[in-house]
Amino acid sequence: MSLFSQSEENLEMVPALTLDRVPTLNPDSLMPQVIEAFLTSQIPNKKTARGYRRHILAAVDMMAIERLSDLQPVHLMDYKADLMNTMRFGMATKAQALIALRSFLSWGAALRGHDLQMVQVNYLLPVPKVKVITPHEILSDKEITRYLAAAKLQGRRDYALLVVALGSGVRVAELVNLDVQDIRFDGMGSVIHVRQGKGGKDRMVPVRKEVRKAVDAYLDETGRKPTDKGPLFLSEDRAMGSRESWRLTTKSASRIVKALAEAAGIRKRVSPHALRHTFAAATFMHSRNAVFVMKLLGHASIATTMRYIDHLVDSDLRNASPAFLVGGKGPKVSLSLKKAA
Repeated sequence: MSLFSQSEENLEMVPALTLDRVPTLNPDSLMPQVIEAFLTSQIPNKKTARGYRRHILAAVDMMAIERLSDLQPVHLMDYKADLMNTMRFGMATKAQALIALRSFLSWGAALRGHDLQMVQVNYLLPVPKVKVITPHEILSDKEITRYLAAAKLQGRRDYALLVVALGSGVRVAELVNLDVQDIRFDGMGSVIHVRQGKGGKDRMVPVRKEVRKAVDAYLDETGRKPTDKGPLFLSEDRAMGSRESWRLTTKSASRIVKALAEAAGIRKRVSPHALRHTFAAATFMHSRNAVFVMKLLGHASIATTMRYIDHLVDSDLRNASPAFLVGGKGPKVSLSLKKAA
């Protein structure tokens, strides 16, 4: 039996769905099936989908419901109480669990899979405001110099991989998903076309000419041209002849980034995300413009960007108070106030 009371084929024949013709979830559909339908249709990012699946399945198990139509306000009340009282999770994880469940229930409400109003869901499942302070590994100027030198010795692919990562701040999934034609000229300089980034959004990231130069050298070595199709970064594992694609995987890219850091004698825990943080920090220190950083990183909210550069803003605050206040050397500030005329 179909999950929906109207098939997708029938829906395609409807020019515009009105409120009274929205498809409904089948009342007999069991929760695992409904959850997978939600994840497949609404959560394109695989990593996000894994987290949502874990949180929603745990909530369904805690509420002991077999079908979405069984859901009642008391289930949400009991779930919220149990979740907040458990010592197994930190507050950030609890907030993530509530966000996942609310998103799922919002989707279910749109398809009339349960009788709850979203005002009830939002009231019974408020998401606590959580500020998580996480130490970020950022490479220094000298470490970057050693890092790039180590990559050059390893080969043009690894060097190009590192230069693109450090020069654009793209996520590791976006990095390996780049095709040859995604690095292009836009009339003013080189840009990287990030296709279907986080949230399914495209964006153009301007990059310096050094990035293009490193990529062109890599393409030339592999007998390719900038106009060729196919993945930019190729796997060099010749033993895997049965693979469907020679595109480098996120796992392999992470392994390369870590191995190059070790070869450069960098003791920090270096990952592709650490390179993204390094790009964000360096770009902010150079431009002093958080909005520029937000657009380059592909963030939807400036609040997300601030998590990348808050520690840099903190350093500005540290230097904001003058040294003479505590007996140190430095220029004094005039504290005289002009009398009002």
